[in-house]
Amino acid sequence: NLAFWVFLLVVCFLYGFYPNLWWLQLLYYMICIIAISLSLGLLFSAIMPFWPDIGQIITVIFQVLFWATPVMWNKDMLLTHPKYQYIIKLNPFAYIVNGFRDTLIEHIPFWHYYNQMIYFWLFVIMTYWLGNRSFNKLRPHFADVL
Repeated sequence: NLAFWVFLLVVCFLYGFYPNLWWLQLLYYMICIIAISLSLGLLFSAIMPFWPDIGQIITVIFQVLFWATPVMWNKDMLLTHPKYQYIIKLNPFAYIVNGFRDTLIEHIPFWHYYNQMIYFWLFVIMTYWLGNRSFNKLRPHFADVL
C-alpha cells in the first residue's frame, strides 16, 4: 500500500496536482478499502475450505469487476448510456475509485454522492454480516476440512 501512495504522489506531482485540504478525504477512502476488504475476506475465508473451486469463480468475478470499474477509463464516457451508468454504480469498487479521482482531481466531497455512499456502506455491512454469520456457523467444521 505504501508503494501505491508513493506512486500516486509522484503521478500527481508530475501532472501538477499538489497536496491540499481535499486530500484528507483519502483517509475516508482508505477506511472504505479496509472495510470492504475485511467484509469480503471474512465471507470468502469462511466458504473457501468447503468449496475450494469457488476461488477460481471469485477470481473471474473480480476480473470482471476490475474492468467494470473506471480505473483505466473515465466514468464520464458513459454519459450517453444511462443504463450502463446504473450497472457501474452497482459495483462497490467503483465508488472507491471514483472517490479517489473526485478527491484528487475534481475536489468533490465524499458526501456529494450520498446515494452511492449509502449503497456502498449497506453493501459492506451486509457482506460483513453474511461473512460473520457464515464464519461462525461453519467454524466447528473447519477442523474437519482443513
